[in-house]
Amino acid sequence: MQRWFFKEAPKTPPLYSRLNIQLRGYDFAVLEQFQGYVHKVVRYMGFKVVDAWAAPTRNSLCTIYKPRSKAVEAVYKLSHYERNVQLADVPAHLVDLLLDVIQTDLPQGVQLSLHEHTAEIENIRYIPNSDLKEAHKQLEEVEREMSRL
Repeated sequence: MQRWFFKEAPKTPPLYSRLNIQLRGYDFAVLEQFQGYVHKVVRYMGFKVVDAWAAPTRNSLCTIYKPRSKAVEAVYKLSHYERNVQLADVPAHLVDLLLDVIQTDLPQGVQLSLHEHTAEIENIRYIPNSDLKEAHKQLEEVEREMSRL
């Protein structure tokens, strides 16, 4: 006689195909060190690391004005750095545990976010090459002229 609980096959948890652990901060050295730490922890926990990359640095100017005037007291250039670690085939029930482990050691001034990988994120990682864009425009013009003939 078979029992009812032996009839069903064990269910596998749902998997995220690609997840990005995104780290942002203003201190380059701290961010680089922490990305290395995250990479080691993720591998130690048994997750599959597909890729790790640095996004282009974003610079911004911060202007401080003197009190009750329009006179500029100081101007600061701030560099915003970003690092990413991409994981593949992550079980959904372990994502919470992963975030808890990483957040426990999160340094001050570093922002952590976790999101699914998209094509938009893939495009952000590359710095556009103006020479290459110009060559593509010239090639398109030549192709248009050739099609007219």
